[in-house]
Amino acid sequence: MNIHAVTNKINEADFFFEKLKHSSTEPVNRSETEYYLSAFLSAARSFTFVLQKMCKHDRNFSDFEEWYRNQLKKLESYQFSEYFKEFRNVALKEGVSVLSGGAIYTNEDGEMVSEIHLSHQTIQFKNIKIPDNFLEESFNYLKILVSIYWDFLVEFGEKIDPWRIHTINFLKKNNDHQHDLIYSSIEDFEGELTKEIETNKLFSNSKPHKIVDQLFEKYLKINRFK
Repeated sequence: MNIHAVTNKINEADFFFEKLKHSSTEPVNRSETEYYLSAFLSAARSFTFVLQKMCKHDRNFSDFEEWYRNQLKKLESYQFSEYFKEFRNVALKEGVSVLSGGAIYTNEDGEMVSEIHLSHQTIQFKNIKIPDNFLEESFNYLKILVSIYWDFLVEFGEKIDPWRIHTINFLKKNNDHQHDLIYSSIEDFEGELTKEIETNKLFSNSKPHKIVDQLFEKYLKINRFK
């Protein structure tokens, strides 16, 4: 499995979220902000699609479907899940033209805070709960997606990230003793790899890029290497 496609997609969503946070809502720059908004919605919605495609027909992930159904409960219980899903569908088919204004200011803690104001007047949003603070809920939405990726690495880690994620020390530090491990240490794992070409292929295609750890820190306050 090439995990980079999954990592790139969740990182893409975070990238456009940051661009959206710091973009101008002045009329002269409004189109740029709408581009970032459309790209964010698309990348965030596509993350689970890419994850499913990577695992669904891979015999090494025979338990993926059951695991994924349980993960979907996180999204189903999130009050704005339907909103983000529908917003992405509208943006994809009709474009984004709902930006009505926004602001960037310094709060009482000296932090820069961004707000964007959206106007949803179309019939698609008639019976959908709309967030009062879009950027705040976008962060919460991404937090759920990143948590799904985290759980994915914990559940299937020994098949994906052999350098770190599958070791006993990692699972103990994260209070997770229920997962069956193929190997008890990195050394044991390496000892089983007898062909250099297989080793190179596995490590180059499977090890998540370090950028994913920045997302774990940012959204979940987790550092899997400490």
